[in-house]
Amino acid sequence: MSILRAGVSGRVPASEAVIEARPVPVAVAQAPHRADALPDRAFILSGRSRFRLRSCRTGQTFEYKVTAADRGGWFVNLQDGEVDGWAGCRYMGFIGQNRVFRLTARSNYDAAHAGVLAFAYAWGHIAADQPLTGKVEVVRH
Repeated sequence: MSILRAGVSGRVPASEAVIEARPVPVAVAQAPHRADALPDRAFILSGRSRFRLRSCRTGQTFEYKVTAADRGGWFVNLQDGEVDGWAGCRYMGFIGQNRVFRLTARSNYDAAHAGVLAFAYAWGHIAADQPLTGKVEVVRH
């Protein structure tokens, strides 16, 4: 589940939004049918990973590229479906050294974008070493 932290007024411009993903405790028996149900956090944070998140319910997919930042943390890019290849990758957000994903002032997507919500959900589970509960599947490139 993603939680959008907002100011006192409850409304925050997308450039200041912080998405904090909190995994829901799940019993191991509820893990997806695949043997590799627990995605490897080390793979995503390896420095230059490419992977796809696929909804098990709808089949909708989003492709991501996560690269290490020079000063610590990781940049998260989302593949724009309009352009073939990774040239169409656009900056989506940042994973800090504390392993929390957030949007920044330079994010090309807002907090309501389906690709942002999918990544925030999946990353919250991956960062906490929790299974993705059969809702989302990680496909490595």
